[in-house]
Amino acid sequence: MDPLSLTLSITSLISVALAVTKTLNDYTSSVKDAAAESNELAVEISGIAHALEALDRFLVSQGAKFKSFNNTSVLYSTIHTCHGRLSSLQSILEKFLKTSEGKKWYRSIVWPFKQDEQVETITILHRCMQIFQFSLSIDGCDLLSKTNEEVSEIRKTQSNTSGEVTEILSLVGNIQFVVEDFGQLYRGIHNEITAVHKGQLDSERENLLKWISSLADPSTNHNNAVKKREPETGVWFLESDDFYTWMRSGGFLWLYGIPGCGKTMLCSTIIEAVKEVCSESTTHILAYFYFDFQDIIKQDVVILLRSLIKQLCANEVELQDELQPMYAKYKASGLATTVEELTSILFSVIDRLDKKIYIMMDALDEYPEQSENSERRELLDQIERIVKHESGNLHILVTSRNEVDIRATLGTLANGGIYIQNSKVDADIGLFRWVVCQFDVLRNCKRVSAIKKALAELPKTLDETYARILSDIAENYFDEARSILRWVAFSARPLSLQEVTEAAVLRPGDDSLDPDERLYNAEDVLRICHGLIAVSREEVKICGTDTECDVVRFAHFSVQEYLMPDRAGSFSISDTSAHSYIAESCISYFLQMDLLDLSDQCLDDNPLLRYSAEYWFTHVQKIESDKDAAPGVLERTYNFLTQNSRNGYLTWLRIRDPGDVNPSYHFQHPINSFPPPLYYASSFGFRDATQRLLKTGTDVNIVQWLLDYKANVNTVESYHSGGFYGRALAIASEGGNEHMVEQLLELGADVNAPGSNKYGNALHQATANGHNRIVQRLLKAGADVNPPNCRKWCNLLQAAAAHGDHATFELLLEVGADVDARGGWQGSTLQAASERDYCKMVKRLLDMGVDVNTHSDGEYDPGTALQAASTEGHIQTVQLLLKYGADVNIQSGKGRDDAHGTPLQAASSRGHSQIVQLLLDSGADVNLPGRDYGSALQAAAEQGHDQIVRMLLNHGAEVNSQGDKEHAERSDSLERWVFKKYGNALQAASAWGNYQTVELLLDSGADINLRNEDYGTALEAALARGEEKMVQLLLGYGATDPA
Repeated sequence: MDPLSLTLSITSLISVALAVTKTLNDYTSSVKDAAAESNELAVEISGIAHALEALDRFLVSQGAKFKSFNNTSVLYSTIHTCHGRLSSLQSILEKFLKTSEGKKWYRSIVWPFKQDEQVETITILHRCMQIFQFSLSIDGCDLLSKTNEEVSEIRKTQSNTSGEVTEILSLVGNIQFVVEDFGQLYRGIHNEITAVHKGQLDSERENLLKWISSLADPSTNHNNAVKKREPETGVWFLESDDFYTWMRSGGFLWLYGIPGCGKTMLCSTIIEAVKEVCSESTTHILAYFYFDFQDIIKQDVVILLRSLIKQLCANEVELQDELQPMYAKYKASGLATTVEELTSILFSVIDRLDKKIYIMMDALDEYPEQSENSERRELLDQIERIVKHESGNLHILVTSRNEVDIRATLGTLANGGIYIQNSKVDADIGLFRWVVCQFDVLRNCKRVSAIKKALAELPKTLDETYARILSDIAENYFDEARSILRWVAFSARPLSLQEVTEAAVLRPGDDSLDPDERLYNAEDVLRICHGLIAVSREEVKICGTDTECDVVRFAHFSVQEYLMPDRAGSFSISDTSAHSYIAESCISYFLQMDLLDLSDQCLDDNPLLRYSAEYWFTHVQKIESDKDAAPGVLERTYNFLTQNSRNGYLTWLRIRDPGDVNPSYHFQHPINSFPPPLYYASSFGFRDATQRLLKTGTDVNIVQWLLDYKANVNTVESYHSGGFYGRALAIASEGGNEHMVEQLLELGADVNAPGSNKYGNALHQATANGHNRIVQRLLKAGADVNPPNCRKWCNLLQAAAAHGDHATFELLLEVGADVDARGGWQGSTLQAASERDYCKMVKRLLDMGVDVNTHSDGEYDPGTALQAASTEGHIQTVQLLLKYGADVNIQSGKGRDDAHGTPLQAASSRGHSQIVQLLLDSGADVNLPGRDYGSALQAAAEQGHDQIVRMLLNHGAEVNSQGDKEHAERSDSLERWVFKKYGNALQAASAWGNYQTVELLLDSGADINLRNEDYGTALEAALARGEEKMVQLLLGYGATDPA
């Protein structure tokens, strides 16, 4: 190709550059505060256009001095590459403008290129521009007219190349865009490792996510709201300044309004908009939650936190891997995570995510002020903590009614909030619920005059509307309607349509259920309570199994509110009467069935059996303390638990034994394979039934009771250690039932009898669950404060420290608990308190003389208190431990989770920069090797913590130091250099795709071709992990091709 022909290619490239520039201008002119990224591209493309115009003029004037430009020449290849990149840009931009047409809010927030794509594109375009500029000299143009191979040969043979040519050669090396096949050996290693580990890793991650949250799926509420929403609902808010500012800058928004104004509809619109943004960008992530007055599971702070954590981790493999040790620890110990611990985990996840994080919560007012699980005050406190968490990437939005306690917290955080009630909102959604209810009246009008009359007589309020709906129910179906409304309002979980159909005709105290009384069709339920209930297809956990079914719910939160006492007349429902009604109905259902020959078909034919088996006692618990309100229920409960209803009792346990750790049916199990009635009465906290059983002479020591009941020894042991609590006293202590504990002690229960596999005795049960008053009573009764059979806890004091129970902690110290005991899941009491950041406990122990460097052999938390605090990022605890003389360079133990290494390595791996600085200032050896991580630098590099990498290098970290080979040799030879953290910092960062870290290390003198006899080079590590972009980067820096 002659020089003049080359100008045709340049002219074509200039044309593409101008087209892209025009498209960028169209975007910026149509969007308020257009994305800054568009300006970056425009500047780079403008520079290319100017350089090409200059090159075009140069070739026209100097072309005669050059013979030809081969199609494989560097300059032609660069023009071809630049043309392809710009054409791709143009295509993406045109598609983006077309698909976002009519969505002003979307264009103002979304930029169609991911951050790494943007950086890569600008880098390539800038290098192209530099090559075009270098070609504006005769020497440069002559060099660039040669092929890549010829340029490489020049590079090998000319040792004294001019500075300009050297720079050109460097650019040429960096602009190679295709990675060649570097040999089947390394591909084979990668494939082999992947095949061996992928299935195992995927299974472990799936189990982790299930453990984090499997009870509440917020998508069911969201999908239902989306189905009911009109297409343009909420667009007014998406185009508002409030939404734009919140999306771009973060912060907290509180949207509040009156009942029925469409808060949930608006929230679903916002969630859909944010989901759309997240689907187009890897730098945005969404987690949301719908509180639900009809679903008790979605009225729990713990469930909220677990759901948010799961959603944020769902597609973040590295985060999931980091949570695996915690999962293993809790799974093995059987402990439940506390609100405090879950909040700490959530903050850790937020801090590790280098993304814009959107957290949305709808219908906060549907979380009752006094719920079964906690008070709404606790929920508000947690929301406040999340909002105030120091993170610049949080975008939080909450919707609710404007209730006093909610406003007291959220109004301050959100500077008053946004009231969803003005003319613009009314025009958009109006009083959605009120309008929906009127459709039924108007739909039955057949004449214009009838429509006019109906419009004139429409109820003015929701209460009047609901009163009219109830008055329209046929009188001969009043009982069915009341039963349906009670069950839907107060069921312990969402009910299927088949279950509600059965419940509609079930009555407490009935001796039998006449098949002819059943409703002819399940749809009749909807006809009887038309306008009050609705059906949606959802997944519900029934007897431990996720089951998709038609779920019946109230049509709106305001329906249940209206049905509460004093508003709905004869249809009013109180919680006590409803729970009594449902409990007695469930027991009657068992007695009516009286089935000994159970099967899956039998359960299908009697659709309320599963629910009754799983939740009858839950409803009794709700009203058990109110004896005057439910004497019939208590009498029926006692009779059900005794031999007066042997077959009904056995039917219940065969369907759903509440003590079964892994729920399953036991259709053929005999009566003596289950614990006796006293066990269940004690476990459920049934004071009346327990007292009556004990008065009949029942032995309070359940193990002996079982033996007397002719149960075999193996059965007794399985209940004793497989998740059941060994004795009634242990059950009562774990559940916090003070009255029952007192009663059992008076009757001679052994206060030191061994408990379950989790804890040593009843005192451990009470301590681990924060029941301070019961702890006091048991100690008074002679409970051993340092029992020899503590099992998973090293002692009571460690259990109190792990749960942050300061009152019990002090009480145990006063009565002589051993402060130096070691073992258990968390090593020692000092370590447990340090890991949870309970500074007061830590100081108290240290003031009592506990060795600050106590080295424990805890199975999951080996090491010392300083390592535990450094790992979890508790800077105040770290400062305190250092003040008391903690060894800053101490190594971890040899337990199952041995990833702690030194405190500096632990903090470096977790990204706790403040603690890293504190440890370095306190004399931490920056190059000390240890355990999984060869050094602190390697730990930080593997996780991509660039700030910490800089800190360590500034403090003298050896950039080329090798890992702890002695520890590495214990790992499998194939996986250790890919999946473990040995070798050196550059290998670790390369294997895990941390580009900026790699560049930082190379700029700091890391040897790119340093070979380790076991782990190869950084390039080989990147190849084995399939990190092709990293391979390109390393080759650009001069890495040697291993092929």
